[in-house]
Amino acid sequence: MGRVKNEEGEKVPIVWPDITQFTENDFKYIEERYKSTKNLYAKTHFGLILYFQNSTVFSRHNDFKKQLGGDLFELAKSYKDKTLSSEKNKRYIIHLYQAIKAALQIGIRSKFHDLKNNIASWLIELHNGWDLDRDDALRILLRCNTIVC
Repeated sequence: MGRVKNEEGEKVPIVWPDITQFTENDFKYIEERYKSTKNLYAKTHFGLILYFQNSTVFSRHNDFKKQLGGDLFELAKSYKDKTLSSEKNKRYIIHLYQAIKAALQIGIRSKFHDLKNNIASWLIELHNGWDLDRDDALRILLRCNTIVC
């Protein structure tokens, strides 16, 4: 989300992708991309568009929501691995936070107790095993605690 000047010179909010003009066929295309892609990053982004727009019959089913929550959880785990693999990859901690927050919110809103419990257990394990000498330790501990609390 950002701001852009319109023809009158006023700054107006802009969101990318701008899905306000999408048709039912556009959302069906996104749904097919969600179902077919193996890339977790792309898959979760397609899934989040469907989830927040609630635009297709498929996106209203709990099976989709549960799968998307699980996909986001797996994406967060991959970001954790990237974060810990190298000091230069510590920026992935931000992406970990965003993915785990989205997964947990889906779990809470949809009352998926298994997903919520698995995420909470994983976060506790992550915190207990975190190297406090890392520069990014406080960020992950504080940010993830705000999700659970």
